[in-house]
Amino acid sequence: MGRKRIYAYCLTELNRLSRANQIFENALAKMMDSAHAPLMKVTLGEQLAVNTRIGVALLKVHTALEHPLSPQEDAGASGIAAEALVSCKLEDPAVRDIALAQAAVRMDHWELAGYTGLTAFLRQVMQDDAADQIDKIIELLGMADRHIEALRPSLTELSHDDEAHGHETRSPESREQKIMIG
Repeated sequence: MGRKRIYAYCLTELNRLSRANQIFENALAKMMDSAHAPLMKVTLGEQLAVNTRIGVALLKVHTALEHPLSPQEDAGASGIAAEALVSCKLEDPAVRDIALAQAAVRMDHWELAGYTGLTAFLRQVMQDDAADQIDKIIELLGMADRHIEALRPSLTELSHDDEAHGHETRSPESREQKIMIG
């Protein structure tokens, strides 16, 4: 009886992760459009491509389990995507790119946690083929995460352009205040 409940939980998780992947794909497309640095655009594009491949892999898992795909909402994924979309609207292009990189990392880490847990439970209910497919998804996410992490130092240098010109680094808010006061 316990295995049936765990299996049912796995199917629910697959549906939640499927919906999260759709949400993240939509957010990543908007993030890529709002990125300033060309390398940031490319990196977000790569992450979007990873999420597209994940969507295909999830369909294969659903098919292998003979379970119809029925995406279910996940408040955590929706919240992370909403925060990412707020980052898209930041005025300062350097700060926006840093915020977008951070949002992309949040997405990856949320997904890694979900898929890692799912793999463990799938193996408990003897669904090794499905677990192997999810392991491939985890590998893809790891690659995307490493790309974003590798990009961070160059984004930080972009944000210090004020210092390079003899000015202290200011937040977008303090820049707006100075413009309004001055």
